[in-house]
Amino acid sequence: YVSCEEARTERPQLEFVVSAVHWLEKPATLSEEFQVKIRHGVRTTRCLLQDLGEGRFKIHLAEADGGIAPGQYAVIYSGATCLGSGVIE
Repeated sequence: YVSCEEARTERPQLEFVVSAVHWLEKPATLSEEFQVKIRHGVRTTRCLLQDLGEGRFKIHLAEADGGIAPGQYAVIYSGATCLGSGVIE
């Protein structure tokens, strides 16, 4: 999925929701800090996860990001380990 400029947020966001989450290694607890990669490239951002149920999670970013758009994938890491990913709503 490639998003258009119209789908981009007007201002940087500190949180967003992902659905259709697929875990490669589901974390035992959500009380720790994780990292998330939103677009291609090497940059990750520190984050916290909140389970909303039914395969949906709210991601709380440590730093605001202005490039978040629906349909993009958010990939969740614990250090260098990829835990899983979900589609941004």
